[in-house]
Amino acid sequence: MSRVQQQQRNHRIQKYLSLVQPIARRYSYQSGCDCDDLTQVGCLGLIQASQRFQQKQGDSFPAYAKPHIRGAILHYLRDHSSLVRLPRGVEERALKIRGKDEQVLNNSDRLILQHYKFKTKW
Repeated sequence: MSRVQQQQRNHRIQKYLSLVQPIARRYSYQSGCDCDDLTQVGCLGLIQASQRFQQKQGDSFPAYAKPHIRGAILHYLRDHSSLVRLPRGVEERALKIRGKDEQVLNNSDRLILQHYKFKTKW
């Protein structure tokens, strides 16, 4: 890659960096993952799109980059999310009690907390 091509790629990435945030925010709300993590993964998708993009008649970079950004985020979520989803009530209860001392919790809450801690290892 020549110096001019690198400068064009870097300029394109800086110009369209704002494409990543809304996509990352959307999937952060849906998945519960940290928005900053998804933004970083989306930026990697943007870099990949910028390297592969070839200007043709009528092609726009944002239309080309959005599927790459979304794909990178979805691949990350697929690889780092749990296959088993706990019921919503159990998940919410676990989030409320996760910082408390286990000696104070009743047996039901201990079981909920245990399921929540190990849900990614099933």
